[in-house]
Amino acid sequence: MDVSEFVSKWRKVELTERSASQQHFLDLCELFDHPKPQRTIQPAKASLSRRALPSMAVFAAYGWDASLSDEEILARLLELNRERAAAEPKKEREEQ
Repeated sequence: MDVSEFVSKWRKVELTERSASQQHFLDLCELFDHPKPQRTIQPAKASLSRRALPSMAVFAAYGWDASLSDEEILARLLELNRERAAAEPKKEREEQ
């Protein structure tokens, strides 16, 4: 998939962010030639490695320095998750 195909595909999508997020992520992996995640993760092998971390483009999209440690990345992702959850309307959280 090249950039024009990616843009063409995702420009016309009318799904919710939640509905489209997994496929969008997989398409980003393909676009940046990044390995797609495995379908299942063995708990003993669930450690982060630089190979499994987001590409440089994703670091840039978040405005993060690519030299962040795994712990710093996880802390920042957790904080973003908390911010987004707090911003969700209460009704949407109750439906889950």
